[in-house]
Amino acid sequence: MVGELWDIGIEVGHSVRTTTDCLYEAEQDITVQTALLETRPLTGDRQRFHDFMDTVHRHIDPKEFFEAKLIEQQARYGRFQNATYKLEPNIKEAPGGLRDLHLIGWIAASQRLGRDWHALAALSMLTPEENRKLCEAERVLRTYRIALHWRAKRREDRILFDYQHALAKDFGFDDVSTAGRITQRASEAFMAEYYLAARIITQLVPVLVHALRQRIYSYLSNTTPINADFYIRDGLLAIYDPELFNKNPSAILALFLHLEQRREASDIAPETLRALWHARDLINDDFLHNPHNKQLFIALFREPRGLTRVLRRMNQYARFGPLHP
Repeated sequence: MVGELWDIGIEVGHSVRTTTDCLYEAEQDITVQTALLETRPLTGDRQRFHDFMDTVHRHIDPKEFFEAKLIEQQARYGRFQNATYKLEPNIKEAPGGLRDLHLIGWIAASQRLGRDWHALAALSMLTPEENRKLCEAERVLRTYRIALHWRAKRREDRILFDYQHALAKDFGFDDVSTAGRITQRASEAFMAEYYLAARIITQLVPVLVHALRQRIYSYLSNTTPINADFYIRDGLLAIYDPELFNKNPSAILALFLHLEQRREASDIAPETLRALWHARDLINDDFLHNPHNKQLFIALFREPRGLTRVLRRMNQYARFGPLHP
């Protein structure tokens, strides 16, 4: 069977190993651990398979696995200059691609939390809206990737210009014309849908990563108050009231200003990211024209350091960018 798959051009990694062999290889290579967590039975003794998976889970350290996968993610992001909006994006490996979704699945599997978004939602790690958004984003990327392979007649994960127009037609996109002039090409609408899906993933995956981190590292939190609204917990900027942004939308900009000013805050806490994501619709014309918000925004540029990092976080986590999922 393996020979026939190779003959038709499907690259199959294969081996014959005992349980002891598998555990030895897993200790040497994190990618083997990842592959073992994704193991599925095709045929044979099901009880032996379950015993094998129990043995694998007992030998995987969730903390070491978590840290190793984050290092992999950072290295992968570096290969793509941490950019989601490439003109010819890699639908699998780029930030906001399918590999980011795989990352969450692998970390969750290492903790025996399930393999899909519904399982995480059942554990209250995702709200119903977040679950729906991630499922839709995953569907878009999966179907695009399958269609891309079909068009290229080989494995191809880059949405190259050569394929964008044909793929747009495959998915029913048409050119939009006004007064006899094309105002939006089908390929542009096609890519906009991809960018929206990728943006949702880049916004929600950090929320899940932080939530999974909290489940793995069960230690007493070290908190430092900032004011009545904000505090720092274990190096993460957090809010006391989950309804803060709804009550005071200007606090969204204040959050990023504190992140810029407080060097001890490496990022934003997961529950704060969730509140920020759900408050994204508050960043509207009234918000942008509010004099106080303008002052807060200008204050970001007056800080001596940290502007680039904060602007990237604003683009990733809030609704300040050009695309509004």
